[in-house]
Amino acid sequence: MKLAVVLARFPRLSETFILRELEGLRELGCEVTVYSLSAPTPSEAELVGNHGFEVVRRAAWPTVPVAARSLSALRNLLDLFVSGEGAISMERLSDLRHVATALGWAPDMARRGIDWVHGHFAYVPSMVGLMCARILDRPFSFEAHAWDLWCTRDDALVAELLEEARFAAVCTDYGRDYLLARTPPALAGKTHRIYHGLELAKYPYADREPSERLEVVAVGRLVEKKGFTTLLRACRKLLDDEPTLDLHCSLIGEGPLRPELERLVASLVLSQQVTLTGALPHAEVIERLRGASLCVVPSVVAQDGDRDGLPNVILEAGALGVPLVATAVAAIPEFVQDRATGRLVPQGDPAALAEAILETWQQPQAAAMRAQAARRLVEEQFDLSANVRQLAALFVDNSRRQS
Repeated sequence: MKLAVVLARFPRLSETFILRELEGLRELGCEVTVYSLSAPTPSEAELVGNHGFEVVRRAAWPTVPVAARSLSALRNLLDLFVSGEGAISMERLSDLRHVATALGWAPDMARRGIDWVHGHFAYVPSMVGLMCARILDRPFSFEAHAWDLWCTRDDALVAELLEEARFAAVCTDYGRDYLLARTPPALAGKTHRIYHGLELAKYPYADREPSERLEVVAVGRLVEKKGFTTLLRACRKLLDDEPTLDLHCSLIGEGPLRPELERLVASLVLSQQVTLTGALPHAEVIERLRGASLCVVPSVVAQDGDRDGLPNVILEAGALGVPLVATAVAAIPEFVQDRATGRLVPQGDPAALAEAILETWQQPQAAAMRAQAARRLVEEQFDLSANVRQLAALFVDNSRRQS
């Protein structure tokens, strides 16, 4: 199968799970061409490294006959530009270049003999993918993840995408339930939960070695939903309650909240204990996790409704045997089950977070048992090859139904 995959930006450091999925589809025989609405920054492209996929970004202007045929095929979707409600409809209303992009990409897809168009995220990329599929008269599908579900209020677009799609894959049960709550019940059968996965051989399990230092690692973009301000306040409480504690906390990632976090580190007098490393190559992130006493995922629901789905660092830490402390937000409890595969605490509660961190470190046998259970859960439900085969089967099964 020749597959066109439409993305907002590729490659993207915070979306390496998509890259892993595409690599898995390629290994199963899919010819994947990526259509990216924007380019990564040079530093981001360098951090992701060579991915080996052909990426199309520039869209050629269509000829007049092609444009005329295309606009006819797009009539129903174009109606959404003026009939929808919410943030995305405003973007579509003010940014009709997405239509021009589809008109330019569709002939390129035709030249390549694309069999199927697949969008990632239930907003603009999938909308552009649907337009291309309509122009080409090819099947369409999409995947929904996190921000696209929580923060877009454009139910008209989401319903249209699901109505037109052969199937929709959602990466958590929480996300699938959220999608179903805003779309017609008759479309529920088109949705499938398929977890992200890991190449397990690249994440060998290892028990933690005893250490006099409590080494905390947290990974993610420096944005509100990651809850790093709560983690910093938890670190301050740990030091206030345990003045002799040898604590170090690494925040790995980059983002718009960096200045605010730096000011908070200074005001909490944590400059000797906290390091903001910036974004790191994935291999270095894994090495930092290997050396950690535990991994903390202090996610919160942001003021605009944004929240994590199931952060991939949870899977990576769980696979490696790094004890987990996380908050009960969105789909995180689908992996972190309190006192079973990690510790789970309420969001935005520095005292509860500090208590769980200290308990996990001070009770290594219990932490090790939870880490072993987390590794088993990764093997059972988050094996990349098994989960990509589920996705590939949806393409195959729906192709057969078409024929």
